[in-house]
Amino acid sequence: MQAILSWMGRHGTALSAASVFTGLLLPDLATQVRPWLGSFVACILTLALLMVEPARLAGTLRRPLPLLVGAVAMSLATPALVLGLEPVIGPALGPGLMLGLYIFAFAPPTLSAPAFAALLGLDAAPALALCLGLTLVAPVLIPLIAGGLGVDFPVDATALAWRLAMIVGPAVVLATAIRAGLGSERILRHRQSLTGLMIFPLAIFAIGSMDGIAARFLAEPFRMSGILALGIGLAVGGILIQTALCRPFGRSTALALGWCGGNRNLGLIVGAISGITPADTWAYFALAQFPIYALPLIAKAVYSRIGTREG
Repeated sequence: MQAILSWMGRHGTALSAASVFTGLLLPDLATQVRPWLGSFVACILTLALLMVEPARLAGTLRRPLPLLVGAVAMSLATPALVLGLEPVIGPALGPGLMLGLYIFAFAPPTLSAPAFAALLGLDAAPALALCLGLTLVAPVLIPLIAGGLGVDFPVDATALAWRLAMIVGPAVVLATAIRAGLGSERILRHRQSLTGLMIFPLAIFAIGSMDGIAARFLAEPFRMSGILALGIGLAVGGILIQTALCRPFGRSTALALGWCGGNRNLGLIVGAISGITPADTWAYFALAQFPIYALPLIAKAVYSRIGTREG
């Protein structure tokens, strides 16, 4: 079993990319998995917490400036940019897709961002610190920034806080208990196996996110292709911009925080929207999983060429 998990860890980017296509090819499976997405997000976060040594995370927190720059770029600059572009692109996109853009702009990093950072050979500690920080303050910060910018953003802060409690709370408790039981040295020795184990919840989340998307692709291929292109463009743009903003803090930190910039926790916000989620908004959320899961396959080759450590 350990050999299998180690193999999965070494080929994690390819396996994660394949999972979104599995969800499209097996729509019934996607429908069955969708109600359990929150549980698998908690599993992903648990494993990510285990993969980052507490001392390494503490060291990252002692250098708060890179995290602050990343947080401001994600939580304030991105919503302001979308607000400025709305008069130009809003009429063409329609209200459903425009809401999708605002969800991307306000969302904290996806809880799988530290996991993918580890798969890519990046330092997962800055990604985990930024991810947890922005996620924990999201119920307060998102309505505050939306109100300050004058954006009518239909998110229920109470529902958002409850979803966070149900995901982050169990993950932190479970990771702490596992680390206490196994010990940090043993966990470190089996890091490759942990990386492989992480593929299971990552893949299941990707499969469940594809619920209903295959049928709509067949019905509206051009519109869905456009939404997919929009999702890829936002993800790549977010990664590049945040990496550039954080470059003064060193390559390793910049690449890790940059990865968070393009990989947002859309599902957290979609689940807390007041009323019925518009069809185009759900389509954007689902298709945004493609860059989250497929880009690591490309990024791994790029990062291995440029190096992921300081320089």
